[in-house]
Amino acid sequence: MAEGLSAPVIRDAAEGSLRRLGIDHIDVYWAHIEDRSVPLEETVGAFNDLVTAGKVKSVGASNHAAWRLERARSLAASHGWTPYTHVQLRHSYLRPRPGVRLARPT
Repeated sequence: MAEGLSAPVIRDAAEGSLRRLGIDHIDVYWAHIEDRSVPLEETVGAFNDLVTAGKVKSVGASNHAAWRLERARSLAASHGWTPYTHVQLRHSYLRPRPGVRLARPT
């Protein structure tokens, strides 16, 4: 079950990953499913806090609508925060809706 992208969830999940993996930073920290119940500013700010603390080097998003990614990047730019720099839309543990045909990569 997805936990969402609130600041406490992001922070706790990152800390848990660092602890479980026995590492001091995460190269790319991913937001795998967008969460429209949380203000985008909170989510982007939470990722930025992890980067500023040196716990995360860069931030990525998968399975987010392109317009939400652009909105998040604009928000990050306006605050001087770290933007999403990695995007993954096609390959994921998520499955498309039944009946939706995906184009093959060229």
